[in-house]
Amino acid sequence: MLVGWGSGTGETSSPLRSLLATFDKDKGTGAANRGRYSNPKMDALVEQALVTVDDQKRAKLLAEASEVAMNDVGIIPLHYQVSFWGARKGLTYLPRADEYTLAHLVQKSKGN
Repeated sequence: MLVGWGSGTGETSSPLRSLLATFDKDKGTGAANRGRYSNPKMDALVEQALVTVDDQKRAKLLAEASEVAMNDVGIIPLHYQVSFWGARKGLTYLPRADEYTLAHLVQKSKGN
């Protein structure tokens, strides 16, 4: 199956929880885990990250969970989306992580 998944927050908790966590309807995990990949270690790391408020600790837990899943080949990434935006001279645009392009985010370049 080919699926695309984005993360509006820029962190991996959403894709890990939905695409790679063991399917569990009661916990709300693995809803998009069509291959039914399952690894208790990865699940535990994601669960711990989801209740961790410290940003650095959370990022470390999510990175470790991602590494576990990728080493298991829980999914096979075939494409990595890279988006580009262009603007005329005198304007700048700071892209959003969710790839929404919103006109009100266009700014005059500094010095113009």
